[in-house]
Amino acid sequence: MRRLFKLFSADRRDDWTQVQREAFLDLLVVSAFADDYFSRSEKELVEDSTTQFSWDSEISVETYGDSIIETVEAFEKDVEQEALLKSIAERLGEKSAKRKALKSCEKVLLSDGSEHRVEINFLHKVERIFDL
Repeated sequence: MRRLFKLFSADRRDDWTQVQREAFLDLLVVSAFADDYFSRSEKELVEDSTTQFSWDSEISVETYGDSIIETVEAFEKDVEQEALLKSIAERLGEKSAKRKALKSCEKVLLSDGSEHRVEINFLHKVERIFDL
């Protein structure tokens, strides 16, 4: 998992704020855990999705990533997942950022080759909360 977080780099430039980058990483991690299993293909797709972003924070991306994984693994799905998704939507802000994040979320969810009902429901929940 640490390799995933090393993909963010202070050298890369993008047009997102650090708050949006953190929200994007949160969404990818919570998406990968939507069916309670983080598959190898999901991990690879998350890694590919994050290569385009820089990381500009006093908190290392590894520390931040570890904390979101711990949060996602520990929370009660329905209530805390919805609260996290609302926070992600708020931090992403603009519709264009939400659309880009939603596309990556969908790719992560479908990357393991199976369409589990829980993943489809999760995607619909993200679309609803993001108002897309």
